[in-house]
Amino acid sequence: MRRSSPWRLNSATAVLILSLGLVAPSVHGQEAPKKDLAKKASGKTLEAAIDALKSPSRSIREQGLRVLVKAGASAIPPLITALGAAELKDAPQISEAITAIGRFVGDSLPLIVKAIDEEQNPKTRKTLVLAIQLMGARRARTFMPSLIKCLESDDIALKQAAARAIGRFNGDAEAAVPALVKLLNDKESPRVKRYAIQSLSRIGGSAKKALPILETFLTDKDGLVRAEAISAVSSLDRGSVKNLKLFTEALGDKDRNVQLCALSAIARLGPKAKTAIPIIVKLTKSTDKGIRATATRNLSLVAGRDPAYVKVFIEILSDSDDWVRTAAITSLGKMGSIAKPAVPHLIQCLSEKTRYGSLEAEAAYTLGLIGEKTLSIPALKEALKNSNKSVQRAAKRGLQSLGVSEPKTVLDPKLKPLLESLKKRSYLDRRRALTDVVKQGKAIVPVLVAALSGSNYKFHDVVVQALFDIAKRDPSAVSVLANGLESKDRGVRRQTLSVIGKLGLHAKSALSAVRKTLEDSDAGVSRAAVSALRGMGAEGAKTLMELLDGKNVEHRREAARALKDTKESPKLVIQALGKAAQDPDKWVRLAALRSLGTKKDPAAVDLLQAALSDSLDDVRSTAANSLGRLGTIAIPVLPKLMARLKAENDAKVERSLVYALGRIGRGQSNVIDELIKKYPNAQSGTKQEIIASLKIMDAKPAQVLPIYIQGIHLKNRYARQTAINAISSLGAAAKDAVPELIKVLSERDVQVVTAAIRALGEIGPEAKAAIPEIERLLNSPNSYSKNSAEIALGRIQRK
Repeated sequence: MRRSSPWRLNSATAVLILSLGLVAPSVHGQEAPKKDLAKKASGKTLEAAIDALKSPSRSIREQGLRVLVKAGASAIPPLITALGAAELKDAPQISEAITAIGRFVGDSLPLIVKAIDEEQNPKTRKTLVLAIQLMGARRARTFMPSLIKCLESDDIALKQAAARAIGRFNGDAEAAVPALVKLLNDKESPRVKRYAIQSLSRIGGSAKKALPILETFLTDKDGLVRAEAISAVSSLDRGSVKNLKLFTEALGDKDRNVQLCALSAIARLGPKAKTAIPIIVKLTKSTDKGIRATATRNLSLVAGRDPAYVKVFIEILSDSDDWVRTAAITSLGKMGSIAKPAVPHLIQCLSEKTRYGSLEAEAAYTLGLIGEKTLSIPALKEALKNSNKSVQRAAKRGLQSLGVSEPKTVLDPKLKPLLESLKKRSYLDRRRALTDVVKQGKAIVPVLVAALSGSNYKFHDVVVQALFDIAKRDPSAVSVLANGLESKDRGVRRQTLSVIGKLGLHAKSALSAVRKTLEDSDAGVSRAAVSALRGMGAEGAKTLMELLDGKNVEHRREAARALKDTKESPKLVIQALGKAAQDPDKWVRLAALRSLGTKKDPAAVDLLQAALSDSLDDVRSTAANSLGRLGTIAIPVLPKLMARLKAENDAKVERSLVYALGRIGRGQSNVIDELIKKYPNAQSGTKQEIIASLKIMDAKPAQVLPIYIQGIHLKNRYARQTAINAISSLGAAAKDAVPELIKVLSERDVQVVTAAIRALGEIGPEAKAAIPEIERLLNSPNSYSKNSAEIALGRIQRK
């Protein structure tokens, strides 16, 4: 019944690195973000850093977060102001910044507490409450009075957030126990009760005094409240059989959550709850696979090492669900040598091929725990050949448990220090080590390929870069690298393909090996092989086109994507993509249409035009977007696009059609007239796209200004900003918009107000009527508005 917070920092380590300004560039040498955005994110002003948090680019958001954490407590007020004006999708990034500062900057805590206590906007208070959950238990004393105060709020959402947040502080939230108990009354909503009960359970020992009232909720009319009550009572009154009868009765409850919590509560009692075993055995045959799996796991905890139940678990091994069967295997492992009758059945499980290999891996590990050698050792040795690395690891552990050790690969003593140096924490140390490794040339390639095994993905990134550098300098190393495609470890095969894909034409000699890998038993490896073909010249393109005609739908999808970057045989590629655009699989068609949008050829235009009549909305939308990306080469399609716009009913397709018309029909008066005519009856999203398109179409100000002014009053913030920015682009010609822009200056939305201020500044002296309102904003607590107002006044008052 535990639920994770909806807004969570990536990790404490990531935040600490950001706070110290130690974010390093990627080893891969990924494409740098646009210079203007990067400059904005790394700027010294807090408003620029807050604005960067809303960027779609992760690197820009990280730079903004780094600046804010360095600023410390001084960043809290503008962040809280921005939070009040933020759209829902921006709130998590702002909340993350507040959490990061609060975790490492003690001086910021009073400001956050003050905002929770005094902020008038309930949504802002709720978001702040969610943010403080991740600041650690040592902050509990600072925030507890404010959280307790939130429990008394009339806003249900805030009350729920506070009740939930208190539980995150565990035992340090003892002071909140009376307030949480007070919430457990008939007037509160079931959700508030659930979070209150959940928090009491997490607080632990000091909440035991609430046990009498918690026990009354074991029979509550709300199923989720009953479930939380069972979890809380069994946790606070651990080891007591006082409520065993109620827990046992709850196993027959109609609500599956109640059944699951009752199973967990009984499992906590262990052998003391043997009276419940018959019902638990019955639940192992439930129609709900989750109930069956939980009952199977918990049966072993209650039954202990009783040999009478080995048969029960053997029967469960024939269940239709692999998750349930895996639970039975785990339970057999806990029984040890008593479970020897199950060995033949476990060997049968080990020989299967499930989707993820977890069943086979658990069977291999369990065979080692049971300890039977005659049958188990040959089966486990055979499992070492399994293509799934998790099964291989489990088989090795099983053999070790049975006293059989696998011979270890001896690494050349000279190369071992070099390989270990690639694991250094410091980015600069890794780069120096990488240089030394690359100097070894082809000789170290087999060692590097073998090092791609395992789960250390950061280390893999450096190894992949080393292999890439070596093979690019020495083409003869490619054949040695290609040997990695024969590895039993699927991770090694996938990583080897990623290196070959990066090498492109430099790895042309590995083409035949990559083609063989297309038939790999692992779907991920097979897809990686298709992707690797994209840069391998004409032969690679030919193979991709052949795959488009194949039966494997995954290959067709990946090939359609990969052909986007292919420069060879353009006519043949377009022809193949046109055929793929008629594929019965929707995702193949969409990938083909996106790839056609990169081919500057009239033939691609004709194929995309045909897709505008497709029955699927997504296909029509993708075709229109791709035509828009082709630009003026698609001018012949303008009549078809305008006709389609008149007949279209889907809002998403409408936006895509408008997008295409705006980028293809620049300077075309008939297109401008059609968009203006469409505007009054269009949906909000389409209106925003019309405004954005008109802005880039060189339309006469007198034509478009009335529409831009209407756009100021749209409900969507981004649509309004688009309209105001369009007005700004007209300069002094937009003087008729001044009265409406002045009205915007009194609103609370900081982003929209700032856009209006800038627009008035661009209009210049013709916007003198706005001077009093702009001067008022010079005293605004928000630095965005204040700085923009200063600049705008200078432009308006210039002679």
